[in-house]
Amino acid sequence: MLTKYKLCVAYDGYDFCGYQIQVNHPTVEETVLNAVRKIVKGVDKLKASGRTDSGVHSEGQIILFETAEIFDKNQLLYSLNQILPNTIWIKTVDSVGSSFDARFSAKSRSYRYLFMSDKVPIYLRDRVVQVSFIPDDSILDDFSNVFCGTHDFKCFRSVGSNDNCTVRSLFEFSIFKRQYPGLYNELKDCFIYEVSIVANGFLYRMVRHIVGSVFEVLRGKYSVEELLKYFHAERAVFKYAVAPAKGLTLLKVTY
Repeated sequence: MLTKYKLCVAYDGYDFCGYQIQVNHPTVEETVLNAVRKIVKGVDKLKASGRTDSGVHSEGQIILFETAEIFDKNQLLYSLNQILPNTIWIKTVDSVGSSFDARFSAKSRSYRYLFMSDKVPIYLRDRVVQVSFIPDDSILDDFSNVFCGTHDFKCFRSVGSNDNCTVRSLFEFSIFKRQYPGLYNELKDCFIYEVSIVANGFLYRMVRHIVGSVFEVLRGKYSVEELLKYFHAERAVFKYAVAPAKGLTLLKVTY
């Protein structure tokens, strides 16, 4: 009889070429799989809640593996973290039922995107994106009405997506601005912006496409109404760059 173990995993995406295994490139999946294999016999694959791009971070990626062996969860947690590099941290280990699926059992996934118009401190350069414009704070609350709900997000995905259905339900979209004094209180009148996005699922690079389009509205190139028309195919032209990966973190997967 096989037992499924569920790992909640945090990682710094800077050192990895994404989650999924690639030939001759360091990935989160390969690194975790190699660590598991040093402790657990017969594990040939992992299953994750989803894939993250190169440079994208995680505080709550869910990874599963199956084994005929029975382990003390606390001991397994300790042993894996002793083997893994300090760029990956297993936060929890749990056993789950045979019907549990890391991807398809998930009810929602939560992401956060961080950016600043001020100069980003060196110690945050791999986590926070510096933008070249002063955001229009008066419209921060307007984007929720644009994106929340069940919609076809086909215009917010990269080439290479293999999803047959492009409809997703977005439960939350919010942008918060807060003062950030810095770790050493070295920053004065500095603000950080947090984009929070929660949905039942995401298309390939969907979050980064959405954030990139929002940047163009916040800089004043387009209006919220023009973004809405583009989203619903009433406007053909809406030029934007996909937001950089380093500002994005997978926060949590809810089951």
